[in-house]
Amino acid sequence: MGFFLRVHKLIEAVEGYKSCYSMEGGAPVTNNQSEPTKADVQATELNKMPVPGKNDTEFSAEEAAEVFEQNQSSANRTIENKQQ
Repeated sequence: MGFFLRVHKLIEAVEGYKSCYSMEGGAPVTNNQSEPTKADVQATELNKMPVPGKNDTEFSAEEAAEVFEQNQSSANRTIENKQQ
């Protein structure tokens, strides 16, 4: 590859870089509108901290027994109502 061709490709690369980025406050900022902003990312549901206890599936034996008893009494009432 000739010297001038390499210089030309280097200039194209620099021009392409300049068109994609601008310097604001000393940091490169993309001008690409398809990328989400920092605020958009921080506001997404998947980026939020989990609430303690919200998705707990554990329960005690006492809680299980209570639910079982409630379901049994409900089932017994249903059977009694059908028999009447």
